[in-house]
Amino acid sequence: MTAAVTPNQTLDCRGATYPVPILKAKRALDTMHAGEILQVLATDKNTKPDLQVWAAKANVELLSVQDADDGSFSFIVRKK
Repeated sequence: MTAAVTPNQTLDCRGATYPVPILKAKRALDTMHAGEILQVLATDKNTKPDLQVWAAKANVELLSVQDADDGSFSFIVRKK
């Protein structure tokens, strides 16, 4: 994550299997305002291939997907 992007909310879904991280992200985004940023921490690699498609359908902008050294990754979206 770049220093310029500070999430308004971080959701820890590490250990949850697909599609739970995306479902929880949708629920969190439903409570957020347009322009706010959500970071989701996850470990299930099956989530990664669907992020672009999900972002388009969920009307969010996928800002980044970053891998961590511990095998987890994060994705950051901005609510449109």
